[in-house]
Amino acid sequence: MLYLDDLIENWSNSEIERHLKGVSVERQEKIRSYMMPLDRELSLKSYQLLQKGLKCQYGISEPPIFKYNQYKKPSLAQYPNIHFNLSHCKNAVACYIAEHPVGIDVEKIDSFDSDLAQYVLNPKEYEQVEMSENPAVEFTLLWTMKESLVKLIGEGIDNQSLPNILHNRSLYHFESIINKEKGYVVTSCIVK
Repeated sequence: MLYLDDLIENWSNSEIERHLKGVSVERQEKIRSYMMPLDRELSLKSYQLLQKGLKCQYGISEPPIFKYNQYKKPSLAQYPNIHFNLSHCKNAVACYIAEHPVGIDVEKIDSFDSDLAQYVLNPKEYEQVEMSENPAVEFTLLWTMKESLVKLIGEGIDNQSLPNILHNRSLYHFESIINKEKGYVVTSCIVK
């Protein structure tokens, strides 16, 4: 199930510290390691979405503890059969929880960057973006699909050929939400 929060409030350091009391010590250390308060808030809010989802779906109320695979993809140490993925950008935080592996990505819709698009898209995708009514939105949609797939696979973005990663797209189910008003796209990916 998807959990999404696009009410980014720019919490002060004292507000962040107040909210940190309800998360695991491990996650507190991770959140405090971020230099910028916004990054701390986004990381904290994504963890809080995970806590909310685990309580709603499974009745789990203790703060989750993560373990990581060799590529640093997190999983729940105490509940190996529950899968999740977290993502955040300046405009939103997202969490997906399921009984099967999942990937999720949320990205801010920025202005279209042709050089970046040519680097990460294959020629057909690039043409699709160029021909679209709104290239920035179309590019962000494709990027979140690619990133959510990489996160589903759990092998890290460096090990993938980004331009062609969606070549077996029919093997996966993608769901996307485009929120132009708040300026973000979120996409989840699961194996069909």
